[in-house]
Amino acid sequence: MWGDNSQGKTYAATALLKEMVRRRKTAYCIVADELKKEYIVENNFDEDQSIPQRCETVDFLLLEDIGKEYSGKGSGWAELCLENLIRKRTRELLPTVITTNINPGEFKQRYKKSAFAMVMECMTPIEVVDKNYRAKAANKKLAWFNE
Repeated sequence: MWGDNSQGKTYAATALLKEMVRRRKTAYCIVADELKKEYIVENNFDEDQSIPQRCETVDFLLLEDIGKEYSGKGSGWAELCLENLIRKRTRELLPTVITTNINPGEFKQRYKKSAFAMVMECMTPIEVVDKNYRAKAANKKLAWFNE
């Protein structure tokens, strides 16, 4: 799911995640920048798995804010980690939802042709266009204070 900030991408994705848990599936949500750090540090999710291993094996994975993670100057390491994770989950037929503020064209530039091809093969891009919910909530609060 891609679109501007505050369009409801995270809300929709977490609703889907909650439904999977209700159906007794394992689910995990991680922000892309945190995932990159976990590939370096490898903190444990539990006694048997690191967080990156959890991301590889969970029934349903939500990757939040892809494209905001620091990628360095030309290393390509973050992009390769993401591609490998998606490739592994695709091979294992495990669903993955990605939320991002970058459009498919920007995704292709950032993550290169092979990652883009993998994502386009196994995912359906959905543009989320709606009202800015955070601005709407802020305006309600301001109106309340001005009464």
